[in-house]
Amino acid sequence: MAYLLATRSMEGEIAAIDRFCDRKKAQPARNLVFLGLSFRYTPLVALFLALFFLLAFLGFRLLLRKNVTRPVEELSAVVERVMEGDLEETIPAREGEDIEALQRVFRDFVDSSQRIISRSLEGE
Repeated sequence: MAYLLATRSMEGEIAAIDRFCDRKKAQPARNLVFLGLSFRYTPLVALFLALFFLLAFLGFRLLLRKNVTRPVEELSAVVERVMEGDLEETIPAREGEDIEALQRVFRDFVDSSQRIISRSLEGE
């Protein structure tokens, strides 16, 4: 038994697929994949993400400055004055700060130094 296969030219379909692929390649990508989610309008989403991260960074920097850097700078200035001999210098204590324990210990150190110096002066 002989089978007769009819074949037809696929050139037209192949050409149509090639044209379709060429058009898709020529179009700029408009999707952004972030955390497994696909977004359209890539430039707009990228802009919003950049602004979000910039604001988050600035907020973190402000909190760091307020809660760590500024109190350390104030304590450092007081320490310098105490090292120069001014034992009457006081440290502004603010409750709830991250370096509150360090400020308290330094105040205790200055008070102890004042008592030791007073005793030694009384003994002379």
